[in-house]
Amino acid sequence: MTEAAQAPEPELVAPPARRARRTSELLPSLALLAILAIAAYLRFSGLNWDDFTHIHPDERFLTMVETGIEIPDDLAGYFDTATSPLNPHNRGYGFFVYGTLPIFLVRFLAEAIHQTGYDQVHLVGRAASAAFDLISVWLVYLIGTRLYRRRVGLLAALLAALSVMLIQQAHFFVVDSFANTFVLAGLYFAVRVMDRGAWDDYLGFGVALGMAVASKLSAVPLAAVVGLAVLPRLIGEKGRLVDAEIGRVARGLLIAAATSIVVFRICQPYAFWGPGFLGVKPNPQWVANIREQRSQAGGDVDMPPNLQWFDRTPYLFPLVNLVVWGMGVPLGLVSWAGWLLAVVRAVRGRWRRHLIPVVWTGAYFVWQASSFNPSMRYFQPIYPTLALLAAWALWEAWDWARNRIGRRRLLASGA
Repeated sequence: MTEAAQAPEPELVAPPARRARRTSELLPSLALLAILAIAAYLRFSGLNWDDFTHIHPDERFLTMVETGIEIPDDLAGYFDTATSPLNPHNRGYGFFVYGTLPIFLVRFLAEAIHQTGYDQVHLVGRAASAAFDLISVWLVYLIGTRLYRRRVGLLAALLAALSVMLIQQAHFFVVDSFANTFVLAGLYFAVRVMDRGAWDDYLGFGVALGMAVASKLSAVPLAAVVGLAVLPRLIGEKGRLVDAEIGRVARGLLIAAATSIVVFRICQPYAFWGPGFLGVKPNPQWVANIREQRSQAGGDVDMPPNLQWFDRTPYLFPLVNLVVWGMGVPLGLVSWAGWLLAVVRAVRGRWRRHLIPVVWTGAYFVWQASSFNPSMRYFQPIYPTLALLAAWALWEAWDWARNRIGRRRLLASGA
């Protein structure tokens, strides 16, 4: 054998530095997969937790709706509000205020796997809810990585994966976990708008916004987030208006707005009277249902479920519930400490990275905490951003402690 034949192929032998770099690039991916595996186990295990007794009232109602609706034969039937068999109002449910996108997704999935019965479809819905919440954990990673660093994204994903409230809601066939996924997708595209401002970033935000609102109407405040996202683009590093960005931002906002309206029209078709896609007159029955629901949630209607909300301390009552029961005391306290630290950093001038998670978390909490009915699940859209701020704060504390120890060692060695 010649010397040339004995020599190894150069591309097959990686130098130590290259091998170490490949390992460092692989480890975060493996860590993310491990986090997603943990999240999947916590969300998919025990889906039949009530052994077919249907004890969750909202879920039981949605299960009844799912067994009653049917998929129309064509698109014309889909957009015909007065006759569509997919419209709950036409199947004996005159009061329906939930977003229809999750209901449609579960019905299509249930029909595809032939599980549309009363003791079947709710398990399909629970599995779908768990799957969407698993996607939410991945989106938390993407947001944290883009806003801060990959290590922040990984820790934030882990904290979200372990959040008690998110795990619990993922076991219910209700619309909240679906809506939360689309809200997080909207936050992710808003961060991309802030960083890049490309037309497809605005388009992605519009799609996410339309789907979020078509899942749960309380996701409407997400629309304001894209307005926050364009501020760093309009305001330069020196605090002056960047004239060149005005036209781009205006076009982008128009794309986002138009897209969200079209998507909502498709995903919540019976909010409109129809028939046909262009029949966009508001559906009077849907509008009346929403008004009635708001009266119930606001305490204007005397009904037994409302009695529990009287004499509750605004802000403090939901805050304690969120910290103690929703996240657990350690994570809950660290999350709000991270929020406060981010506020301080923002006030001191470093506001661009913190703008979206700080304003979204704070404003949404104030909105829900000041309402008559501050139910714990109404705060679900801020659990992921609180986990994100907790992860950022923990890494900031780690870096501060490591630098402080390093300085002490340096001073000691110099002495």
